[in-house]
Amino acid sequence: TVKAKIWLAGAYLVANAQMSNTLNTNNLLHLEQPFNREPWQYTGTETLNTMPAGVTDWVLIELHNANNPLQIVAQRAALLYTDGSIRDIDGTNGVNFYGINTADTYYIAIKHRNHVGVISSIPISLPNNAAYDFTTSLDAVLHPSQLKPLASGIYGLFAADVDANGVVIVADFNG
Repeated sequence: TVKAKIWLAGAYLVANAQMSNTLNTNNLLHLEQPFNREPWQYTGTETLNTMPAGVTDWVLIELHNANNPLQIVAQRAALLYTDGSIRDIDGTNGVNFYGINTADTYYIAIKHRNHVGVISSIPISLPNNAAYDFTTSLDAVLHPSQLKPLASGIYGLFAADVDANGVVIVADFNG
């Protein structure tokens, strides 16, 4: 089980220190995971009958090799809640991965459809009982430019990566 916490800059509400669930309340979230297309090409079958209350959006969680952070070992689509928690589609806190070696450590990467992804600064032992927190320190990520300051001591994923290529440029604005 991987537990993690993130904020999406585009959905973060500074006044109440949580994210909006407007996409959910307006029935704009798909019931099937949205990462089965470019650039992710994730083939997972995560599907819901109904979208749970309190969901901000879908995210893609990746485990990367501790000796080669560019190598993806496993992926799962999961739900991001307004409190920043990431939960499996059955609503349990954390995301279950199957068939991985729990004696190994992994970098945790989190990707979103229109925010720049992040990867943990260090490999993590799994299962991790305490959520890996990407929201309170630039030290949580491999490079401090991965996170955007949202408020004093609060960080989130950069918004507006419309084509999800990891770079926010004019083409994203035009998109």
